[in-house]
Amino acid sequence: MLWQKSIIKGRNEEITGIIISGEDITAIKKLESLLELIRFAFDHSPDQIYFTDNKGEIVYSNSKALESFGIKPGSSVKTTISEINPEISGEAWGKLWSEIKAKGRIRFESVHTYRDGKQYPADTIAHLITHEGIEYACMISRDISEQKKSEDLLRRNEAYLQTLISTIPDLIWLKDKNGSYLACNRMFERFFGAKESEIIGKTNYDFVDREIAEFFCENDRRAAKAGKPTINEEWITFADDGNSAYLETIKMPTYDPDGTLMGVLGIGRDITHRKEMEDMLRDSETQLKMLNEDLKIIIDNAPAMIFYKDTRNNYIKANPAGARAFGLSTGEIEGKNGSELFPKFADMYYMNDLQVINSGKPRFGKIESFPSPAKENTWIRTDEIPLKDQNGRVYGVLLFITDITEQKRNEDALKEVNRKLNLLSSITRHDILNQITGAAGYLEIIGLDHEIPEGTKTEEYLQKISKIIETIKRQITFTGYYKDLGEQAPLWFDVRVVIGKVSANLDLDGIELRNDINDLEVFADPLFEKVIYNLIDNAIKHGKTLTRISFSIEKRPKEILIICTDNGTGVPDWAKEKIFKREYYQNSGLGLFLSGEILGITGLTIVENGHFGEGARFEIHVPDGKFRISSPLRDQISE
Repeated sequence: MLWQKSIIKGRNEEITGIIISGEDITAIKKLESLLELIRFAFDHSPDQIYFTDNKGEIVYSNSKALESFGIKPGSSVKTTISEINPEISGEAWGKLWSEIKAKGRIRFESVHTYRDGKQYPADTIAHLITHEGIEYACMISRDISEQKKSEDLLRRNEAYLQTLISTIPDLIWLKDKNGSYLACNRMFERFFGAKESEIIGKTNYDFVDREIAEFFCENDRRAAKAGKPTINEEWITFADDGNSAYLETIKMPTYDPDGTLMGVLGIGRDITHRKEMEDMLRDSETQLKMLNEDLKIIIDNAPAMIFYKDTRNNYIKANPAGARAFGLSTGEIEGKNGSELFPKFADMYYMNDLQVINSGKPRFGKIESFPSPAKENTWIRTDEIPLKDQNGRVYGVLLFITDITEQKRNEDALKEVNRKLNLLSSITRHDILNQITGAAGYLEIIGLDHEIPEGTKTEEYLQKISKIIETIKRQITFTGYYKDLGEQAPLWFDVRVVIGKVSANLDLDGIELRNDINDLEVFADPLFEKVIYNLIDNAIKHGKTLTRISFSIEKRPKEILIICTDNGTGVPDWAKEKIFKREYYQNSGLGLFLSGEILGITGLTIVENGHFGEGARFEIHVPDGKFRISSPLRDQISE
């Protein structure tokens, strides 16, 4: 027997199977001298060997054939080709016999049937021989069931592999050792803008510029010389749509079983996005490095004290200004616990930290005295910010501490000056009001004495003097209000509560006051109540036909409006701006001018834009950051 073995390899050179075939060549090689050996081999051949005459009757069989026919060895055959092969009828055998005679040797596949009815595929070789003047067909049949299974499996695997290679997003190609393409996938077809059938057998020079083709070929030679996979990166342009991609290309030499170079397998992976991300990362790292350097310069030279602490009261970082405030160096602070550095104040400092750590919210503007060893009577302002990781967990606190000692001294000095000025103003205002009251009293006595004839110029002049005295009295009273403007820190006011409090102290006398404002707070000077008072009081005094006053709100981009409307006579167009000026007042004095000043302290403004004859409409504009609203209110207000 001559046995042949062939290794089956995939596209990636991995061994996927072995095909084994054998052919009995004993009879051919030693027919004349080794007849007995041939007979032995004939009888013991694993193949089915049998002879048929021109009618299709089997006249002689070896043991394997008899076994397949279900006939005991030594028994006469007495069977026909049609009985063991149902596909070959009498008519079909006639055609087959004619072909055997014409060609002398034919090969065909058919289905054999065992005596028990089991069928199997068979590969048969038929030879025409003549013995004693009679022609026979020597049939050599082999059960190829396993071979068929292997072939089917191989075909399926090849189909799976071809599908995988065709659909994989990488470019895949195979060249022979001369640079001619043997195969490629769909992504590679896009690169050349041609089908695989148009690419096979051609080289790089048929599709790209010579310079690029040389570059590709040099990479092939480098991989073949290295004897192992080589990696390089390169920009390519797809011929089908003109898009460019940055590829990471792996080239691997391929060898036959004898170790002879067959060609080069190439795999190109699109890493354009990764390349862009790497470039962005490098740029970001450079910018971050520069930012860190700039930030270090800023922190090291900042006049404010800056500390970074973990959640266990350990000082991780301190800037020079912070260290100097304690009479220490940064190295003496960093890495130390608060209880070790400041035993007297450690608990107090840590309690403040824990409020921020536990709440996860920053704390701004805490003003307190500071026991600095560098100077006495130090005042500081502390802003404390929680540091959080990407999951929102607080891992430390950042403290910005500003020395406001000089500011505090200036504020105290200013308060003292204001106190003295207010005292002087109060005394002066009290004395002037006393004199005015006396002058008004004498005018009233003159009127009661009836010494001045009615209708005379003197009576007219005295009436004007009386009005002037009343005006002076109102102006002096106004200065009493104005002196308090901005003296105290602004506060958050619940607008609904303020309206309710003010209206309770006014005589509405049948006038309906509607308050549609809920859950709104504004940041304003403590005299904010005076603003609401003036709006209601002016409506009562000047509305004439007034029966209703309403308060509502309206949400606009970057601000919210507090709206006060009434159904009185309204404000003439020519007076809409003048009523907020100090030079213009009627009866009520300088109330609206004062209202504008009060609101302006925290950035609020007021306008009147009603229609004269239909009623007044005052709008207080409250910008972002100067109002707070609750969730229910957000659902109620209109955008």
